[in-house]
Order: sequence, then structure tokens, then C-alpha cells
Amino acid sequence: MANPISSLSIFLLLASLCTVFTQAKKPTHKASSSAKSLEIKFGFLPNPSLNRSNLIVISEEMPMNSLLGIVTVEEGSKGNIHCEDDSDYIKLDRLGPKGFKVDLARHLDRELVEEFVVTVTCRDVDSVPPVSGTQSFSVLVLDENDNAPVFSETIYIANITENIAIGELVLTVKATDADSDLSGSFNFSLFGLENYGNKPFVIDPETGRITTQLGVDREANANFTFTVMATDKGKPANTGTAVVVVFIEDVNDNAPVVLNRELRTRENQAANTLVGKIIAADIDEGKNAELVFSKIEDDDFSSTAPFEVNPNGNVLSVVPLDREQRAEYSMKVMVKDRGTPRLSSTATIVIIVDDDNDNAPEITSDCMGGVDSFLQNEGYLQDNDTSASDQGLISVDWYTPDNTSIYQVTATDRDSGDNSRLVFDIEASAKEEPSAEGLFAIDRSLGVITLRRKLLPNDGLVHLVNVSVSDSGNPSRSSYCLLNVTFDIELSLLETAASQSTEMMQLENGQTSHVFRTLPLRHHELAIVLLAALSLLATYLLK
Repeated sequence: MANPISSLSIFLLLASLCTVFTQAKKPTHKASSSAKSLEIKFGFLPNPSLNRSNLIVISEEMPMNSLLGIVTVEEGSKGNIHCEDDSDYIKLDRLGPKGFKVDLARHLDRELVEEFVVTVTCRDVDSVPPVSGTQSFSVLVLDENDNAPVFSETIYIANITENIAIGELVLTVKATDADSDLSGSFNFSLFGLENYGNKPFVIDPETGRITTQLGVDREANANFTFTVMATDKGKPANTGTAVVVVFIEDVNDNAPVVLNRELRTRENQAANTLVGKIIAADIDEGKNAELVFSKIEDDDFSSTAPFEVNPNGNVLSVVPLDREQRAEYSMKVMVKDRGTPRLSSTATIVIIVDDDNDNAPEITSDCMGGVDSFLQNEGYLQDNDTSASDQGLISVDWYTPDNTSIYQVTATDRDSGDNSRLVFDIEASAKEEPSAEGLFAIDRSLGVITLRRKLLPNDGLVHLVNVSVSDSGNPSRSSYCLLNVTFDIELSLLETAASQSTEMMQLENGQTSHVFRTLPLRHHELAIVLLAALSLLATYLLK
């Protein structure tokens, strides 16, 4: 810290060289007619730019306790001088019997006090009667750039339409500065628009007018948020900022688009059953995005489709559908928005009819006909009907080796998927003799019937085989094919079989007679065997 006496000596020297001591005015309070007034002098540093007497010019940033000048009392004093001031901003400190220094008592703020007057009153307490004097000086506070610009709004809000022309006004920002010489003199700039790619807005650096310099698209950016900055022209410069939010109002500039082009429904559904819903999107908003659907009836292909389209996009069937008649439909639809002007688009909707298991398998190979009552007695069912008496009759040679294919049952199904995947099986008869079990086998996928083993004498020569054909739907549907399998055998072999199946009996005339044991044959086979046996017996007796 500098020596106050040295600083004061330099100050007094400068003051004397510049002859800036100001003659005191006549005292405001005069003493009595028999006493003189004290002569008070001020000594200040020169300020050539101001042509005013008794004036101190200081900066608002001058530190507290800085020396401003001196006060001296020249005439009419006895030596015991007391001086005081009436200001809160300065203080008087004694230098000697007749001198005081003027110091800054507190910090200054030009934005609060630009100029103030200080009155100094001095008294000589040893004089009789007392002698006093009064003198005033002014303090002018110079402004420093200690305040940043302030915008009129913290957040500016603007609304523009997305079809606004280039160069149109968006809004004007305003700022003020508490510093006197700089208020209203700013340089405006924008920041943050680089986040949106091309900068759609520009600001006039002098006026604060924000205008468009590019077109804006609400569907790309529904709003823009950026910063506006005001920079004053002080040294150093100060800045202030505010936020600008620009909302883009929608214009109906986009047509709706259908998103789904395929619907599915099951066959055999009742009329007015919901098939599905057409989904569309419009990237506009509000009424510009409210959609209405309709069916286009301007072509035969679409108008014959048995469907109706509600305004909300629901598609209903007009009649029950049969997939076996038609598995797929195409229908043209239109979707419109409610904007001004209304925009629309069209699309073709494909409706696929999913299968229901409503068809039993259809057997395409030959099966027995005209045996309904017999099948009922035997515990079978028959799904197809044919009048040909020789259909379903299969002749197999007695010598056929095992694992030989003897017949193939074929079938189709008008349904699709699992509903048309067929499984073949041999149904067991409730009246089938146990001896014939395991004689035949069938390929469950192809319907091929094979002879599993060789025929035994007690198997019988004629067999009824009932083949079931079932689909894989849920529930499953089935059809049946009845086959008559007859084994061909040579007469000599039959004779041998017959001789092995008889026993000798003594007749009344002493000749040998043959009595047949009952063969393990069914009733419709037994007659054939008996006739053959009787024929052999007659031939034997006539020899």
C-alpha cells in the first residue's frame, strides 16, 4: 500500500502546477458582523474535458478509499479547525491543522447515482465568537461497461405456417443496456440453428428482425429452438441472450398413404362379419390427418367383390365366403383427409380367404357299390356310391408273396393345408374272424395296400377290407372305401384241400362216403367251396 503522505505530496504538487485550486464562494452561513468567515479551498486532479468549477469526475469502478482531493482552510482561522461533509459517498480525514483529504467512502454505481453534490462545513472552535465556512463541490460518476444487455423477453415465442415465403418476418427481438452510452446499440446474432442442418432463419444485426431465409417443412421439424445474442459495443464487450421458439403450423400438403395391402378372413363366416381394418397414415396433423375410407365401384373387378368398406376403414363381408369357390379377392379403396383442400390416394386391397375344414376327402379309386345294407350289418360306413358291380373287386393269386402291393386307394380333398393332408387306414370289422387278422397292411400316407404274409388254409378265400381316408383338420373328416379281396386258387389245390378236410364214413351199401368238415369260411364263401367239393365227390363216385 502506498504511503499516504507521499501520495498527498504528489497530489498537492500536481494541483499547484495546474492551478486548479478553486476560490471559495461566499459562505452560505455568515458569521456575526464582528467575525470573519473561513475561506475553504478544494484541490482536485485536473479534468480538461469538463469546464466546470468545483467538480470531481471519477469512474464508477474507482476503488473504495481512493483519494479524490484535499480541503484547506486559509483565512480567519486560529488553528483549531474541524471540517465535516454531508455525503455518504466521501469521508474527510485530517492531514494537519488546516488540511483534510477527501477519500471515497463506498463503491459507486452510475446506474444508481450519476452525480451528487458534497457540502463541506469547517469551524474554528478557538475563535470567539466561533468562525465557520461552507463550500460545495460536485462529483460526476463516469459510466463503465459493467452491465450486459437484457432482452425484453426471456423466451420469445413465434408461430408461422410451413408455407411461409422466404424473407417474411418471424419476430423482432429487443434489448436494453443499463450502461448509458451503450443502451440501444447492439449487435444481434443467432446460435443453435446448425442443429437443424440448413439454417432457415436469419437476424438483422442492427434491428433484431428475424426473417426466413429458407422454406420450412413441419413434417421435418415441427418447431425450432435457438438462441439470440445481443452484444454491446463496450470494451470489453458484454453479451446477453434469450431463447427463441418458433412453432410451425401445419398446411395440408401431404396425401394419406395406405399401409396394409392384405387382409385375411375365414370362409363360412356370417354376412356382415368384420374381415379386417384398412390402416392408413397422414403425416400432417389435426383435420389434415383425419381420414375417411371408401370402396371404389368404378370397375367390375372391384365392384363384384362381396365386401363393403366403412368410413373408419373397417371391411365387412356382404355374404358368407366359400374358399373352394374363390380363395382370393382384390378390391380398390380410396382414403381422403379432411383438410383444405382435401387430398386422397387409392390402393388395391387383397383379401385372402382362409380354409375351414368343410369338405370330407373324395375317394377317386374304385370301391364296392350297392352294398350299403351289408356294410351296416358289418359295422362299416360308406361315403361314396357307385353302381358298377365289379368296382372294388380285387383278385389276388394264391401264390402272391408277402409284402406285395395288391391295390392303392387314392383320394383328394378340396380344402387346403392340414385340412387336405390325408391319412389312410384299414378299419377293423366288428364281425371279422380273428384268423384273418394281420393279413393286410396299408401305407398311411399313400394308401397302398400290401399283403403282409402268405395266405393260410384257414384264412378264407374272400375278404372285405374297409379303408378309411381322413384329413388332418380339427375336427377331422373321413370317407370310406370298401374292397372285396378274393384269392384265386387252382382246382387241384382246392381238391387237395377238400380231401384234407374230410373224414371217411361207411355207407349202407358198403361204399365209402366223404363228409366235409366245416371250413373256416364265411357264409358267402362256403357255398362256393361246397359246390366245388360236391363236384369232386360226384366225379369220384362215378369212376
